[in-house]
Amino acid sequence: MTYRIGVLVVDGSTDRKGLVLEDRDPLVTIREVPGGHVWTAQSEKVRLATPAERAAARKESSQ
Repeated sequence: MTYRIGVLVVDGSTDRKGLVLEDRDPLVTIREVPGGHVWTAQSEKVRLATPAERAAARKESSQ
């Protein structure tokens, strides 16, 4: 799957949430919400965040 820049995803290998910075199969570059650590994950381990995960990320970033 290809992810749009800025979409919230979950890295299934670490369960961390972040925003997509770059998607170059087979790697996705992700930045923690609300900003911070950047890491690279295998595309096959990344999934779109659920509505509940998106809501939690918005709440975390507003604190």
